[in-house]
Amino acid sequence: MLNLDYLPKPEYEGHMPPSKEVCELWRDIRSVVGYDTLLEIGLNAGHSSAINLELFPTVHVTSVDIGRHDWTELGANVLKTKFHDRFNFVLCHSTAYFERVQKGEYEHPHPDTIFIDGGHDISHVINDIRMGQWMGCKYLIIDDIKSNNVKLIVETLMTFGVLKLVKEYRYKCVNTSKPNNAVGLYKCQPIQ
Repeated sequence: MLNLDYLPKPEYEGHMPPSKEVCELWRDIRSVVGYDTLLEIGLNAGHSSAINLELFPTVHVTSVDIGRHDWTELGANVLKTKFHDRFNFVLCHSTAYFERVQKGEYEHPHPDTIFIDGGHDISHVINDIRMGQWMGCKYLIIDDIKSNNVKLIVETLMTFGVLKLVKEYRYKCVNTSKPNNAVGLYKCQPIQ
């Protein structure tokens, strides 16, 4: 198990622990996707980013978060200090981020894949999936696929052939009232 004690402790939002099952799910996802550049939507305190950066020495993570919690920027600063140019943080809502990348106001990160774990409103989930399509990602990693809005969007997009489930991974989330969580790895149809 990884030691991520260097990260701030979120007061009430759930996050992925560096457990054996979580490390194995990331190893399996990376063996399928083969990513070296990961765009993460939703940093929270930085656990998912840290797990990727600790497990895979060649991976670079760009994380986008609205920064509504004090611990988010603190976690981003800790990750930047520890992993230097392998970690970048953008303090921005993912919808505004996507618009700014499209307009050329923000640099296009050219991710191999996107880990979607930000806002769970229907419009936010749709935006984040569209961003992955627009950026040409062949795979998307989507957290909280059992929560109502995320489940609705993912199932609808699977019906229309936009997403195809490759594998579902269950894990125990910490610091939450709903500890049983799931991540889905999906093949993604690019925007044509």
